[in-house]
Amino acid sequence: MRSFIVFTEKNDEVAIMKKFIVLTGVMAILWAGLTLTGDWSLVEWVNISFLVGLVTAILAACVKIWQTKFLELFTGGFRSMGNFFMPISKSRALERANEQLANDENLKEFKQSTAQWLLLFLSSLAASSILCSAIGLFIYYTK
Repeated sequence: MRSFIVFTEKNDEVAIMKKFIVLTGVMAILWAGLTLTGDWSLVEWVNISFLVGLVTAILAACVKIWQTKFLELFTGGFRSMGNFFMPISKSRALERANEQLANDENLKEFKQSTAQWLLLFLSSLAASSILCSAIGLFIYYTK
């Protein structure tokens, strides 16, 4: 039974990697199309594509940190410290609503799938943008 679970996880990883490669290729083609149709010089195009790649890489890192709940302990500590310094009484209805949201499996599934697709899109955009800027720099310096 355990080998089946590992096998399924590897298939999911392979499918995600295939989607990443295809999406990165499509976005690289879109960047090349922007060069041909846009009114940018090669240096402007390299700068813009690198800046877009850098910003989307930072956003992808933020999504990954949020997805892995790396800062959950840190934020939970501040939440409990806030309750210690400024005790605020919550109504029972608010506590029940918070508990229902915390236990809602459909909401958790939606958040997880949205974060996965957002991470895939942002990382593909970052990779294609930085790849295109590197290719543009190579073309610029070989002229």
